[in-house]
Amino acid sequence: MDGRPATADDVVEAMREFVWFPPPRPASEFFSRFSAPRSCSKWISRLECNLYYYGTNYFILILLIGMSFLQKPVAILTAFATGLSIAFFSDSSVRHGRPSMKGSTHICGRPLSMWVFALFLFEVSCIFWASSCNFLIVPWELYVGLLVTLIHASFRERNLKGRLNRFRKEFREAW
Repeated sequence: MDGRPATADDVVEAMREFVWFPPPRPASEFFSRFSAPRSCSKWISRLECNLYYYGTNYFILILLIGMSFLQKPVAILTAFATGLSIAFFSDSSVRHGRPSMKGSTHICGRPLSMWVFALFLFEVSCIFWASSCNFLIVPWELYVGLLVTLIHASFRERNLKGRLNRFRKEFREAW
């Protein structure tokens, strides 16, 4: 660190260098070579390897399955609001009650802390879920998406790239 304040260009460049998600694997590779595992230890090893190697593909798959269950525009907006409130709750400044760098958020002219704003957004999204009659669909979306992911990861044969990536991950965790 050179002691000078960070500019927007510095932040953008740092964000480009950070690997947010590995790129999705090709569909031809994702949907090829299936077989049943021979033993429980082989199944667990295959499951771990495939979940790590195809993580971005599984995220996209769960997202598409979840969005296919939603039929009303209000439910789609509500899903976005719920995701946004979950992102606010996972922010460390909101969780620990630290003041925001930009000050407080104003709603209807009254200042609110980020914690109250995140809670307000979450409650509004719950009300919209109940009013759009899709409140009970959300667990089914997650259940079906996770079940499809588990089945695919269990029966998809590992490839050499996946094994190497798993070993690289374990090596990084050890160091």
